[in-house]
Amino acid sequence: MSDDFKAEQEQLGLTIKEAANAIKSSIDDFSKAATESRDAAASAVKKAGANAADQLAALTDDAQHSVGRSVVNLTKSISTNPLAALAIAAGAGFLFGLAARGVRK
Repeated sequence: MSDDFKAEQEQLGLTIKEAANAIKSSIDDFSKAATESRDAAASAVKKAGANAADQLAALTDDAQHSVGRSVVNLTKSISTNPLAALAIAAGAGFLFGLAARGVRK
C-alpha cells in the first residue's frame, strides 16, 4: 500500500506541475498579446496625433492666407472709397455704443 500511495503522490505531483506549466504558458501568451495590443494602440494614437497636427497646421495656413487676402481687400476698398469706409466705421461705432450703453428708462 505504501508503494501505491507513493505512486499516486508522484502522479499527483506531475499533474500539478503540468497544470502549473500550462497556466504559466497561458499567462505568458496573454502577456504577449496584451503587449502587442498596447503597442498597436500606442502606434494608432501616435498616428492620429500626427494627422491631427498636420490638419491643424494646414487649417492655420489656410486661415492666415484668408486673413491676409481679407486685409488686402479691405485696404483696397478703403483706398478706393475712403468716405464710405468712414461712414461704415462711424455707423458701427454708434451701434456698438448703443449696445454697450444698454436700454435706460
